[in-house]
This record gives sequence, C-alpha cells and structure tokens, in this order.
Amino acid sequence: MDYITAVADEVERLITASHGHSVVLFTSYKVLDMTYRIIENRSCDYPILKLVKSDITVIRQFKESGSGVLFASGSVWEGVDLPGDILSLLIIVRLPFPVPDPISEYEQSLYENFEQYKNTVIVPDMLVKLKQGFGRLL
Repeated sequence: MDYITAVADEVERLITASHGHSVVLFTSYKVLDMTYRIIENRSCDYPILKLVKSDITVIRQFKESGSGVLFASGSVWEGVDLPGDILSLLIIVRLPFPVPDPISEYEQSLYENFEQYKNTVIVPDMLVKLKQGFGRLL
C-alpha cells in the first residue's frame, strides 16, 4: 500500500503542476483502480476520469473536459488518438513489460537462456508498447 500511496502522491503533484491535461497510463487495472480511488478522494481542481475496458464515452468526456485527467490502461496504450492541446502530460506509472503466460513460457524455452530471450523478445516488445503509449502525447 505504501507503493500505491507514493504513486498517488506523485501523480497528484504532477497533474497539479500541469493544470490537469494529463493521461496516467497503467499496466495493471488493480493499481489503476487503487490509485484512482486515492486521487478521487482528495480534493482535485480537475475532472478525474477512469477508463474501464475501452468505454468510448469516457474518452469523449476527457476530450470535452478541457483540463481533465484520464486514468487508463489497455487500449489507451495502443490506439486512442488525443489530438489538440487536451494532453500536456503523459504519466507512465510502470514500464509495459509483458506479463508471463504459457505462450511466453514456451517461447522462452526456444532460447538458449533467459538473457537471450529477454534481449530478443521481452525488451523489444516492451519498447514497442512504450513507444505506442508515448505516441498519445505526440
């Protein structure tokens, strides 16, 4: 819980400095939800919105808010366009490394060692997703 409180404190400091106009990207819905609830319970001068599973109405509300803060994961990393000056700050809470699953475990077995797998698959995949997330600010 100390980690979540520290994330919320830093997010709050940054969105205050940027006068809202922010997207906070998470790789975990649980961390997103916990951080959002902390910020929501504090007095904030900007509309705070949480995107859950590609709810297009929240994206529209964020665009129309003028100075809102969008807490998001999933689709915002890859495919949501936020043109204009609605977005001044992109906060990436954690680098988007892939979550291990049976497919990635099998894929890892095809390499001689973990270091080779990490350098060939994990880091390049993370960098692609990071660039896609960063693209929200451009």
